[in-house]
This record gives sequence, structure tokens and C-alpha cells, in this order.
Amino acid sequence: MRINGEREKSPGHGVKIGDVLTVALDRTVRVMKVEAFAERRGDATAARVLYTDLQHLPE
Repeated sequence: MRINGEREKSPGHGVKIGDVLTVALDRTVRVMKVEAFAERRGDATAARVLYTDLQHLPE
């Protein structure tokens, strides 16, 4: 995982609103920007409003 382009090895490293996360999953790479945090844990639908997928931005 990378946070703002820097490799992060610590699993407990915190993130802030505005941070850009790069995550390698299986054979793909996801790049997301943290937009907000939730007060409580929610489902996937609720989580989608908390980040922006930077790979699928409209042109």
C-alpha cells in the first residue's frame, strides 16, 4: 500500500481526509482519495461516498 505515493509498511498507520491510497489487489491496482470518515461502520453502499476512485473520473 502507498499513502500519498509513499510506501507504508505499518498496518496501523492512520490516514487523513485528502490522502491518496494506492492498493494492489490481486491483479489490479486501486487508487482512491479519502473524502470523509463515517461515525459508525456501514455497508459497502455507505462506504462508497467516503472515497473517490481516481481511476474512474469522468473526463
